[in-house]
Amino acid sequence: AVDSVALFREVVAGSVGRCIRSDKELWPQTGLPSEPTRLALLHSAAQNRLGELSVDDALEAGFPTTTIDCAPVRAAVGHFEAALVAWPGNASAAYSLGQIFRDRGEGDRALALFAQIETLAASGGPSNDEQDSLHRWRECWIFEPRRSAVAVAILHLAAAAAPPPALAATCARPVRMFPSCVPEYLGKQLTRAFAPGAAYWRETGYHNASAEKNYFTFFFDVESQPTNAVEALISHLRPLAETGKKLVCAEWWVHTRLAGVHPGHELHYDCEEGVMEASGEVLHPLVSSVVYLAGDESAGPTIVLDQRLDSKPARRCWLAHPRSRAFMTFPGELLHGVLPAARATPPPSQPQRLQAAEPAERTLKRGADLPAEAAFEKSFEKGQHRLTLMIAWYGVDAREKSSKRGRHSLRPQGAVPRASRRVTWPRELELDQVALRTQAPADPGREMDVVEVGSAWEPVPEPAVVPRVQVKLLQVPAHLDLFFFQKSHADVRERL
Repeated sequence: AVDSVALFREVVAGSVGRCIRSDKELWPQTGLPSEPTRLALLHSAAQNRLGELSVDDALEAGFPTTTIDCAPVRAAVGHFEAALVAWPGNASAAYSLGQIFRDRGEGDRALALFAQIETLAASGGPSNDEQDSLHRWRECWIFEPRRSAVAVAILHLAAAAAPPPALAATCARPVRMFPSCVPEYLGKQLTRAFAPGAAYWRETGYHNASAEKNYFTFFFDVESQPTNAVEALISHLRPLAETGKKLVCAEWWVHTRLAGVHPGHELHYDCEEGVMEASGEVLHPLVSSVVYLAGDESAGPTIVLDQRLDSKPARRCWLAHPRSRAFMTFPGELLHGVLPAARATPPPSQPQRLQAAEPAERTLKRGADLPAEAAFEKSFEKGQHRLTLMIAWYGVDAREKSSKRGRHSLRPQGAVPRASRRVTWPRELELDQVALRTQAPADPGREMDVVEVGSAWEPVPEPAVVPRVQVKLLQVPAHLDLFFFQKSHADVRERL
């Protein structure tokens, strides 16, 4: 492989600056193509091979499951683009580049390349039946790779088209991820309003809410005019959450975590807890969703399992890695949570941070565990802060059925309080009316792929029986029991 890379680089260096302007240069009326054309073809082929080797390195680095931007990916893009500059008809390079764009969530750029490849289908070369070496090298270097690339490119274009109505239900993806769909001014305002050390966390008692079982969220009628920045964002994202059923109201809350240290968030089902407490009815939202305001892939992915309260254990699950200003949706009745962060130990420069964290509390859907406020402020400056806004979209307003109605100022599906001397955080959410009037609608056409895992659960083998030796079964510490290990798949249901 090392010798091959050296050879490809030598070819690239010896043919730089050459360019094939038209495929006709590859099959002149008589004889071989000119020397500049042959050098350009060699240059394009060598760049394509170097790109493919860089893709191999990118896959080993975790692309596209754990990262979508790393040095090997950037190198691959550079090689494929150089291959297309030397020869725009290099279908293999165009297809590989389109695959990278697709995996990075840049669907428009991927489809443009696939459409460019499709136009090469009719370019079959000279209309003669020559069987000599001249024909064989054209078949090997041009036509055979082109036919393969054209076929798969057309397949991608067909898959991107809207499915027929009869197939719409089976073709719809349950977990959808929309990149960069949070307006920049709203993203900045909300990141500032819910930053570590912001008044919101202190004045709502977020740090102790889980231990005291004082769960609180906020209500918004989606047909009404927004009165704060969160409601403006909900109105903006509503078209992306539509599923064909009418959305009546939204419930929102926020979570904060220290990226690289937190143990995750327990597997749970979203539901209206006040209704369940009052009548025993389990009312799920039509759609659950997550807005990633801050954090990157190292902050721990959201996991969604194809598992409902009354279903068998999931066979499939999906992983959505945090990406700032991205929006993720999934059916509201599915089991979900947050997996532990990729780095389970604190960096050497901060050996006490992990020990300073309070135990993670088991909560239905809203609890929190936070290290000291100062550590979070420092982590936010370094981009290590995982900040998410959760939005549950309901088809009915069930507040009248709730046992929590009017009991506390902070309660499930309560109202955002008015700003006062003691409650200052709502001021941070005041709307910028000028920016609100000029913002563009959310773009439903842009989606990025969400990683699907075919085996959601794995059995933990029982310990071997050894005479006169007592072996204990796996015991998960209480503060880390987030239902990632279960004795029975009824564990989460019993907790609910």
